[in-house]
Amino acid sequence: DRELKLLVMDALETIEVAVLRTQMVEQFALLHGAFGYIQTSNFQPAISSERHAKLLDELAYTVSKSREEFVSRFKNKYINEQHLPLWMAAELMTFGQLLTFYNGLNLVEKQNLAKRYDVFAPVFDSWLLSLNFIRNVCAHHQRLWNRLIPLQPLIPYARHRPDWHSPYTPNSNRIFVILCILQDMMKHIEPRNMWKYRLQTLLNTYPDIPHREMGFPDSWQNSKLWQ
Repeated sequence: DRELKLLVMDALETIEVAVLRTQMVEQFALLHGAFGYIQTSNFQPAISSERHAKLLDELAYTVSKSREEFVSRFKNKYINEQHLPLWMAAELMTFGQLLTFYNGLNLVEKQNLAKRYDVFAPVFDSWLLSLNFIRNVCAHHQRLWNRLIPLQPLIPYARHRPDWHSPYTPNSNRIFVILCILQDMMKHIEPRNMWKYRLQTLLNTYPDIPHREMGFPDSWQNSKLWQ
């Protein structure tokens, strides 16, 4: 279970950096400017003015306590700026804060991010929410390997993503579906990554672990998603 959590966290960190700290931030800054995140009007109503203000307050507190060199250099050079540009601010945000930021994006912006991973925005929303739950499980050293997933992610439609349905469709309430999401996103981020081989090695190292309790179907490696 500990080794599985380390493997999952490795993929989650890659996804966090690629999707939220890089692609989302770059897209938002290009559309709204370096300091556009300060304006509530640049977000959809899903993030209320109160929640937006709380996010800015939390970020301001983090900035005030930060010892990062890039923060001090910016403050010393731009003494009249009250806020960091978004690409700097995002470096100080927690995963939960980045997810709050994502949830506040306008639909078109969400769609553009989801398109990079060949899914629709509602599916991508559910994936990030489920991954946040899994990240918390790992961070708090809770059992992962046979855990039921209360925040069940959506499975892409078969006509759009047949690789998710042939020769099987994953059960959406077991850890295997999370591993499928991680595999899918890692393939899009770095097609030549070795993550799936590391997972296979881990499973082979512990042959007595009942894979069915994790949601693994028979011959799961035959799916195009894992090839």
